[in-house]
Amino acid sequence: MSDASPELVSDDRRKQTVWEVLDALGNECRRGHRDLRKTTNELEAQADALEKDLKQLATDVRELAAAPVEATKIRFSTGVMVAVVAATVSVVGAAYGIGNRVMGRIDTFESRMDRQSEDDKRDRASLAKLLDERNARSEKSIDSLARQVELLKYEQQRLREDVTGKGGRRP
Repeated sequence: MSDASPELVSDDRRKQTVWEVLDALGNECRRGHRDLRKTTNELEAQADALEKDLKQLATDVRELAAAPVEATKIRFSTGVMVAVVAATVSVVGAAYGIGNRVMGRIDTFESRMDRQSEDDKRDRASLAKLLDERNARSEKSIDSLARQVELLKYEQQRLREDVTGKGGRRP
């Protein structure tokens, strides 16, 4: 239709015959039908292209699913790499800290064991010395008792001799 005002259009139509109006409407319908056909053809072409792309994409996905994973083709984003490095550093740091704590405790335990061993050696040496002294005193006491027993034997023998009179002396 034209850009003319509705009053002018209706005046023009009044002046036209029915056949002219029908021809104009037919031309307008043909033009509209041609535009719709063109749009339909464009949409069908786009749909065909999308269908072809979907088939290609499905084929690519099947091929990728069937293919083995190649580590050389794996790509990580910067954020993922930062997260991986941070996690690795955290794990290594934690393991290092735990290792240091464990080694520190082991070293403390070893030094305590060494001190205890040295203390035990000193205690055993002191005990051995004490036992040697006691043994020496006991030996002295036994020697002293043996001498006393010996003296008692002599005294007893002398008393016997005195009582029996065998020694040649009589009181």
